[in-house]
Amino acid sequence: IINVPNRTIGKGTLATVKATAEDRNISLMEASRFLAHDAKDGILGIKPRQKAALKKFLALMDDLRRDAQKKAPDDFINVILEKTKYWSGTKKQKEEAALANKQQLPLN
Repeated sequence: IINVPNRTIGKGTLATVKATAEDRNISLMEASRFLAHDAKDGILGIKPRQKAALKKFLALMDDLRRDAQKKAPDDFINVILEKTKYWSGTKKQKEEAALANKQQLPLN
């Protein structure tokens, strides 16, 4: 989800997030929030464009978290796929594989 479709969060940004999480002994999400909102531009190698991409991703994840509270699991899966635009970032065969995986999920 983090970069499918492309959300301009590349390997370098992910490495910075991971290093920040390890250095501060926090989760990847907490490290992402720190880098997006609290780190000064250029600190830890994070640039304004990367901060903006992280903020957008975090807003998406917060939105999905709220949806998870309101939706039934099978409906929520569709919300995830729609809001993340996952289908637009994959090829047809990956779509078919994801759909097959979705159909195998236990949704009681």
